[in-house]
Amino acid sequence: MSTQTKPATPAAWNSRTFSAGFVVKLVLMCLVDAFGVYIVYAAWLRQSWWVLGAMVLILIAVNYTYFTTKRTLPAKYLLPGVVFLLVFQVFTVCFNAYIAFTNYGDGHRLSSPQEAATFALRQDTSCIEGGPSYPVRPVTRDGELFIAIAKPDQTVWVGNTGNPMVQVEGATIQGGQVAQVPGYEVVTRLDGATQTALLAINSPIDDPPGAVIRMSAGLFACEAHSTLTWDPATQSITDTTSGTVYKATDRGYFMADGESPSNLRFRTGWQVNVGFNNFRTAFFSSSDYGKYFLSVTAWTFAFALLSVLLTFIVGTFLAIVLNDERVKGRKLYRTLLLLPYAFPSFLGALVWRNMLNVDGFVNQAFLGGAAIDWLQTQTEGGYWLARGALLLVQTWLGFPYMFLISTGALQSLSGEMKEAAVVDGAGPVRMWLSVTGPLLLISTAPVLISSFAFNFNNFTLIYMLTKGGPSFGATEPIGATDILISMVYRISGVGGGAARADLGLAAALSIVIFIVVAVISVLGFRQTRKLEEMV
Repeated sequence: MSTQTKPATPAAWNSRTFSAGFVVKLVLMCLVDAFGVYIVYAAWLRQSWWVLGAMVLILIAVNYTYFTTKRTLPAKYLLPGVVFLLVFQVFTVCFNAYIAFTNYGDGHRLSSPQEAATFALRQDTSCIEGGPSYPVRPVTRDGELFIAIAKPDQTVWVGNTGNPMVQVEGATIQGGQVAQVPGYEVVTRLDGATQTALLAINSPIDDPPGAVIRMSAGLFACEAHSTLTWDPATQSITDTTSGTVYKATDRGYFMADGESPSNLRFRTGWQVNVGFNNFRTAFFSSSDYGKYFLSVTAWTFAFALLSVLLTFIVGTFLAIVLNDERVKGRKLYRTLLLLPYAFPSFLGALVWRNMLNVDGFVNQAFLGGAAIDWLQTQTEGGYWLARGALLLVQTWLGFPYMFLISTGALQSLSGEMKEAAVVDGAGPVRMWLSVTGPLLLISTAPVLISSFAFNFNNFTLIYMLTKGGPSFGATEPIGATDILISMVYRISGVGGGAARADLGLAAALSIVIFIVVAVISVLGFRQTRKLEEMV
């Protein structure tokens, strides 16, 4: 007689499927999917097809992994890490490599000649001669700044750069100025930021065609029109005041028709692929940065190597001394020596910066009040003075770490090998050269390699102590204590250190830094393995 399995009751099905854990997972997945759909929609609006495609694949992978059977159990633990690796590491590196082969930066942030021309026409406006002038009242809505103008016919119009001027019904005018605007909040106090934002507003109007309303003088606005015209058929911009015609080129900028001098290059451009031009700019001395690239690179290697060498020598020497049981108060000395390591490095750099000023503690206490600017002296010898001061501060900040590592390594060495060396007649010097030194070097070699990589990119100390100075010249963009990473920071224009931000060149230099550090790290670890095999 055959038996039939009874179907699960709704209550049993609910208890098995909609458990507390499943509900929590469902809520979390809803949040993840909502965030993913938002990114897909934003990528669609910006036509970022690579981002859109990658996000769709990630969403499919996440939903398949967490809503299927136990066969995907290992992937449930691995997938979050893989996604974060792809987003924050692989994508970052690939995007940086892409930027390195473009001219992306100030003047080249737009994507096409059409966008560049539209931006230029919006910015290059002047008041129409003999045109009307309107009193302005700044107003806000949802935190966004607008200008409200009162026309002679007692109508009120409101707009900003992203919103054309529209008439607002129900607004009140007192003394010829706008007093209240329904749906908007009147700005009663004008700070510097608000005034700057007002001057940047160009709100389009319909009559005359192509004109805008912009601030003129004081709290008054005028009807303005662009001094440029754009011809999409010929891809050219014409300056109506001078008659100069700028035609689009394949190099990402407009150039005066039939002319090549750089002063006839139009200031607004767009992003294009430039091949290896950024690398040529960095390596060859004909460019503003290229003529200092070799000097900065040599100093970067010197700074990284000397930082590791000096901190290791000082830290190891103190570790050897305090490892001797005959030294009294070793615990107190060790605690005091670790204080610089416990002190935040950027604060330590700021303290030393004040101490090394012209009227700082070093000059006053040790040099009888001599007026020596250790960090910013402009003479040829002063470059090495600033670099020496930088190494001094780095040694003070870094030796406690080496002291800590060397102390641990010395205490972990086998006593039997030392006893065997003593039996063979080895003295203190021979003991260090043949036994203690090599064993200590093997133990600390990975730390020395990582320390080199850290100091090769030690941006914090450079920026906090010298900001890259002293400069090679009054108008030069690079300083004598700049290392490659601080040079990249200046070129990128993030901190305002460059007259023009060149993100493509900065990305190219960051690739160079990555390759150098990677090669040295690989070679260093290979050498470490050889030392281990010899022991």
